[in-house]
Amino acid sequence: MTNIQGIKSIQSLEELDGYLDPPLAGNDEWGILLIDFDQTLVQARPTLGDEHFYHFLKKCNEERGINPDAHYEWTVAIRAKIPYETCESVDKINRVISAFRQKGWSVKVLTSRGEGMRDITKDHLQQSRLALSLEDIIFKTFQQDGIGKLLKKNESLIDWMKGQSKWSNCQQIRILFLDDSDEYCQEVAGVAAEVKKATVSCFHYIGAPPNSQLSEVQMDQLVVQLDAYQKGEQIPGEWDRERFSIAMESLGLQEVTPVSLYTKMVEIAASDNTPFKSVP
Repeated sequence: MTNIQGIKSIQSLEELDGYLDPPLAGNDEWGILLIDFDQTLVQARPTLGDEHFYHFLKKCNEERGINPDAHYEWTVAIRAKIPYETCESVDKINRVISAFRQKGWSVKVLTSRGEGMRDITKDHLQQSRLALSLEDIIFKTFQQDGIGKLLKKNESLIDWMKGQSKWSNCQQIRILFLDDSDEYCQEVAGVAAEVKKATVSCFHYIGAPPNSQLSEVQMDQLVVQLDAYQKGEQIPGEWDRERFSIAMESLGLQEVTPVSLYTKMVEIAASDNTPFKSVP
């Protein structure tokens, strides 16, 4: 029998406060609070570069039979140029982080971002004013060179735990994991089956779950923001129909559909020297 406590849905990090009790059993028990980064702690302000945008590209890639993360290098470049903000009040988030640390818990970010995003992530941490540093982040790593062989979150977590001194010194591990992705919650819940001394509680953060189906408004926003990105201008948050018309003409688009947007983004990525990786 594994020590999986189930997956619960929550809408705020403050709901984790109730899991500080019972207190940790001194050095015999290791408490680890793990929080996802994108769409759980922070989010991109514009549609260009946010998680909906990322999942849209992933779905388009899968439909074409290419690597789901074929766009990874291009989106890394985009994320370096767009502003980020916290999903909830930064004071609220920092209070929860502080409360767990004061009770002896390790507080870490378990992200699907790869090591190549360290510098960008550092910038996003500074923008958001979170009480976290790069040392608090567990990045995904590659099993081999190239794209498409990223470790799963449960694998990244186990690798990280095995590298800590508490791994061999503690008798029990209490893990709390928070993510906007139900899929990643399922992955991390599986750690309890692999690490017998671990108890795992996962929380599905439903504040703003990503959706690969972009609305008409989101697609129109992407048109304007892609045009600004290609011209090296500041990415606009607000726009009017005149600006939209200018962007349509500049990008050479006759209509706005998922196919036309995807085709244009593949073209822009290639011109940025970060072409989509088509190897399955």
